[in-house]
Amino acid sequence: VLRIGAFGSFIAPLLVIIFPGTFTFFIIFIIVGINVNARLNSFQVFITEFGDDKSRIHYSTLATAIGATSFGLMPLVAGIFLSVFKISYILLFVTSSVFAFIAFLSYIFVIKDPRTHNHLSTGG
Repeated sequence: VLRIGAFGSFIAPLLVIIFPGTFTFFIIFIIVGINVNARLNSFQVFITEFGDDKSRIHYSTLATAIGATSFGLMPLVAGIFLSVFKISYILLFVTSSVFAFIAFLSYIFVIKDPRTHNHLSTGG
């Protein structure tokens, strides 16, 4: 589910660039909704699978703090880049898509399902 959400984060900005128009935005809103629901419904469950009973709360707290901070700051950073540095929306969308693609690849190749792979914090 998280991979699907990350893929949506990657593809949505590209759709804006390639197919600008009203109909495209309906599709993008659906993709963003899938992404938000994937994150809200699966991320905390996924995080709690890491570690043992003692360390789960630490993983959950740290992941929530980092996620909330970045989700809160990224729109402000984007606004600064648009207004102060006068970059274009296209460059902003491409940059967003590149970082989302890196996140998507990390879900595939770096982050392993803790239920099926041994993790250092569980002693495995």
